[in-house]
Amino acid sequence: AGLVGRARHSFSVFVGGSMADKPTAAITSALTTIEASSDWYRWARDGGLYVTREELIELGDRAIVVDVRDDDFEGGNIVGALHLSDGAFGVASVQTILSAVERCSASAVVFHCMESVRRGPRCARRLKLAMQALRQIGCTPPNVAVLVLEGGFDGWVRRFWREAHRVENYKDEYYMYQEMEQAGGTSLFITPDEPPSHPAYERPADQPATPWSSAGAQASAGEQASAGEQASIDEPALSASVANGVTTTDPTLRLLTLNIWFSRHQLTRRMRAIGDLIASHRPHVVALQEVTDEHFASLTTHPAIAAYCWSAPPPGGSAGWDCDYYTMLGTRMAEC
Repeated sequence: AGLVGRARHSFSVFVGGSMADKPTAAITSALTTIEASSDWYRWARDGGLYVTREELIELGDRAIVVDVRDDDFEGGNIVGALHLSDGAFGVASVQTILSAVERCSASAVVFHCMESVRRGPRCARRLKLAMQALRQIGCTPPNVAVLVLEGGFDGWVRRFWREAHRVENYKDEYYMYQEMEQAGGTSLFITPDEPPSHPAYERPADQPATPWSSAGAQASAGEQASAGEQASIDEPALSASVANGVTTTDPTLRLLTLNIWFSRHQLTRRMRAIGDLIASHRPHVVALQEVTDEHFASLTTHPAIAAYCWSAPPPGGSAGWDCDYYTMLGTRMAEC
């Protein structure tokens, strides 16, 4: 999975190497609505922003990876990731990301921190609000999906620390995986009860439980109920099945069904909007009604559609059917 754009190029709202006053003010105002310690995990989870390691690998160079760790960044990172720390995330960070998206023609920005529970979702929220603020003043930021890496760098490095094309700048003094392996360790993969080993990282005491990591100490004692949500009620129990060293952690199935209207009225614009909708919500299964050959051909030009396996159209397409349109089913599950 690699990010490709380390260079700092100017996004279209920047003028002469610096940002125009109006976009700067809009982004600044949007970012101030996000408190430094705010929790956006449930927002990211319920909005379908989380992607697995395997999905990030599938995205390849279409993804800009943004690592928002702070002092715990030292010791290794995903190959090619931009490092824009949560503690210093601001207008310049937004500029860097959007410039990289434009330069690389990326279709997704994937955030992560150590466990992708607090800082990663928080910075994803910041970027979404910044892009929304730019649109509201008439600017056109790049059309890109904002996502969060499930398990964060901790899950990634446990799986790929030996692989130089997945992890760069790895230092065993921070993670000790090589030392553990030489000492006869059997499993380096993430489990809910095993916190990250990085000496500069401490799991927040009030961090909620996730399918890939345990809650913080206070949350484990039940204090997360004050946030209005009990982990025992709506946090799905982890039913991990480990195959080839990969843990399956997604317990939900997201379905999107949509009548796309067979009319040719603003066809290209409508299909692009549908692609954006699918990219934003990343459902596992998509069901589209009133599809024609022309509509589906337009839809498949959107990068988000390439992540799905689609059912075959009826023999002869629109011309071979009793009516002018048909239904298409798409899935991004591994079983497709």
